[in-house]
Amino acid sequence: MKTKHLLHLLILLAFELTFVACSSDDDESSNSPLVGTWTMQVQWADTNGTRDHSYTFKGNGTGVFKNWNWFDQKYYYQNFKWSATESVISFDMEPLPDGSGYSSGIRYYTLTPNCLTMYYSDGDLDGHYFKE
Repeated sequence: MKTKHLLHLLILLAFELTFVACSSDDDESSNSPLVGTWTMQVQWADTNGTRDHSYTFKGNGTGVFKNWNWFDQKYYYQNFKWSATESVISFDMEPLPDGSGYSSGIRYYTLTPNCLTMYYSDGDLDGHYFKE
C-alpha cells in the first residue's frame, strides 16, 4: 500500500514539475506586441544597394539585432536582452566577437500593428521598422 501511495505521489509531483517548468518560460515580455521580427531597409548614399537591419524580439526577453556592415560587406548578428514600457525599450547588447558593436541603451518608440518607429534618447529618428 505504501508503494502504491508513493507511486501516486511521484506521478503528481511529476505533473506539478511539468507545469512549473512550462510557466517559468513566461514573463512580462512574452505578451508584448514587440515580439517578432522588425526590419528596416537601409540605403547608403555612396552605394547603389540596400540592405536590411532588423530586430528580433523574443518573448523570453532576449533578441537578435541583424546589422549590415558596408565596410566588411557582411551581416553581423548581435544578441541582446530587452525589456519595454509603453514608450521605452531598454537594450543590453552583447559585444560582437571583436569587442565592437552597439552595447546598450534605450530607444523611445511608437508602435502600430505593422510599424515600429524608434528614436534615440536625443529625439533623433533611428528608423521605421516593419513587421515581418
